[in-house]
Amino acid sequence: MQPTKLLIENTRVHEFGCLPDPTPVKVFHGDTVGANVAYQLAEYLADPEDRPHVVMATHQALPRIPFLSNARNWDLLIDEVPQVDREQAHIVPSTHPFLTDHIQVAQHDGVYGRVILSALEELKTLARNPDEDELLEGFRETANILTTKHWRSFVQVEQYYKLLAGKAKLLNIHSVLMPSLVNDFASVLIAGANFEDTGLFALWSKMGVRFKPDAGIVEGLRYQQHGNGNLATIHYASDRNWSRHLREQQTDGKPNLERLRDAAKLVFDGRDFLWQANKSVPDNFFKGVGQRLPNNPLGLNEFDAVHDMVFLSALNPSPAHARFLQSRGLTPTEIERQGYCGVAYQAVMRTSLRDAADENLKHIIVPDERLAQYLADMLPGATLKKLDTGIADEENKGGRPRVHQDNAEKMRRRRTKEAEKRAELLAEVFTPQKPQDSLEPGCSPSDSTMCRNESSISLYRGSVSQDQHFWATIFSHIKSTTPEAYLSCASGEHFAEAMAAAQSRHVASKESNRLFSPAIFDPGRSSASNRGRGNILYLQNIVLDFENGDLRPTDIPDLFPDLQLIVTNSYGHTSDAPRFRVIVLTGAKVGPSAYEALWDAVADKLREAGYIKSPRPTSRLKRSGLDHSKRAATSLFYLPAQAASGSDSFFNFYDDHHRRPLDPEQWLRNVRLEMPPELGTDGQSVAGASEGTIAAAIKRWREASPGQGNVATRNMEVFFVSPVDDESASAASVI
Repeated sequence: MQPTKLLIENTRVHEFGCLPDPTPVKVFHGDTVGANVAYQLAEYLADPEDRPHVVMATHQALPRIPFLSNARNWDLLIDEVPQVDREQAHIVPSTHPFLTDHIQVAQHDGVYGRVILSALEELKTLARNPDEDELLEGFRETANILTTKHWRSFVQVEQYYKLLAGKAKLLNIHSVLMPSLVNDFASVLIAGANFEDTGLFALWSKMGVRFKPDAGIVEGLRYQQHGNGNLATIHYASDRNWSRHLREQQTDGKPNLERLRDAAKLVFDGRDFLWQANKSVPDNFFKGVGQRLPNNPLGLNEFDAVHDMVFLSALNPSPAHARFLQSRGLTPTEIERQGYCGVAYQAVMRTSLRDAADENLKHIIVPDERLAQYLADMLPGATLKKLDTGIADEENKGGRPRVHQDNAEKMRRRRTKEAEKRAELLAEVFTPQKPQDSLEPGCSPSDSTMCRNESSISLYRGSVSQDQHFWATIFSHIKSTTPEAYLSCASGEHFAEAMAAAQSRHVASKESNRLFSPAIFDPGRSSASNRGRGNILYLQNIVLDFENGDLRPTDIPDLFPDLQLIVTNSYGHTSDAPRFRVIVLTGAKVGPSAYEALWDAVADKLREAGYIKSPRPTSRLKRSGLDHSKRAATSLFYLPAQAASGSDSFFNFYDDHHRRPLDPEQWLRNVRLEMPPELGTDGQSVAGASEGTIAAAIKRWREASPGQGNVATRNMEVFFVSPVDDESASAASVI
């Protein structure tokens, strides 16, 4: 598999064609087989000629192969690393039903939901667009991705439901190509430079894929590190990060892009040069001088007699897609390296820099310092030089971190620690062993207002165990160490009914009210305390308190449009000074660490929406009002009651048809976990060190590891285990 038809033809003619005994080659792309390339390729692979031979196709065709029952009979070679993330953005306030009528959104994490197809055939028809409808053509590529089984697609949940409600115009679909793409082949070799700087490496590593260098192939390379960096001078225009906005800005009446062009021509002084720019830049931008590279120049080696290069492209992902990639665990540095920096490196390496024997001086011109530093790390000995373009630098510039080449080992250690922590949290998701309305002997209805009927809502006074399912622990006052009772409910709806009944009460004062905790405390579980962390059997639901913030109670359901929520007043609430509580219903019991991780994920969603704890006075961010002191799993909360002001009281249970209880397993599999700063300095690889920990935790959690396969690359050999749910891997075995 190669990225372009041109590269396939070059390989067929100049590589295989020059062998003394040429290997038979069969080529599949639009110019050789016409339409339906993926289907024709699948049919051929299922029933090929009975002789050793090579089949060639583009990267684009591989994910679209609809079936391949005999993949074990084929060795897969992927030349150059394919792109594994995509963003499809549509402004469709009126026409979105052409897509949204055929999909549903399932829970994934606190911000994004996974796209599930509800009408596959309709989407396949949209992907074909058989009538060549001009309007529907805009949806065609998106429908193709949605209907391709190896792509997993996501939407920002809040934005998506606003679109459906007519409150937004934009539909953003973010997609990731999954490792299942290569699961079943006899062997897989991926050949690509700077493999650890690619999105495939970064994203698949976070899914449990294991990578290891193929020593035999690496030893056969002409060189493993550039030895001619001393011949290169890397000029950069500004210390400000290059972007489409900065590119289009003017300095003293002249566009910055033209300033960079004119400065480059002065450096090149009439010599031939290569240049690359965004598609919007016209071919005559350099007015007949220089040779323009295509935006995908991978494998093009015919320019290696040219010594100079200017790279003009602004390739930052959209802010929405950058946030999505960060939610998948990528750091800003990894996003830069896989996109902007990686593409620029490939373009620069079309020049004579790729020829270790060429001793001519080379001049490389780039827009910003971050890219210049990245290239200097790739080309040891290169000289960095500021280019005089007139483009203003940043004011009060701080010490921006360098994009160091040696970050890969640090990232590996971070991924390992994150995998260990995630497995431990998943081990704290408990499956109910008894029906929700099953009570031990000794349960009896109470005269409490919350007890509406004996079978669905009641208070239990007695000893508790892990097997029983309760929804809250009740305490008589703030200093109580022994539970007064445990709240038993047949369902989340009955829990909401119990909370509504409590909220209808008038209490003399805040302090006279009883308290509850989502934690089920067993006083006999720990000798050190009665109401401490060690006494928690499990927790049900997530509770958050808000006060003195910019968020209003009516904002909450829009921020979490797919979750069942209770939003009710606190005792001191007034319309002018909102104080309120949010209870997020959960679909399973969890342990204390898992509870706090889910609490953090909810807080992260608020942050993503622009609400934080303490914004700076000049910031556009708003104060959330979220009480972070109530994050601890041991926290107590006053039962709902009428507000002191009376008329400002409210209680709302949001359980629309598209809302579900929060799924702790899905969230904990996919939310980004905050890890402590990397402190290690020894550089020791720990790529496989966590396997025992992960396996043990997952065993506790009830799942066994799935099957395994292996992949290799020119720079890396990949050993991986398929993800448990095609979203994340539970463990990996290196073989």
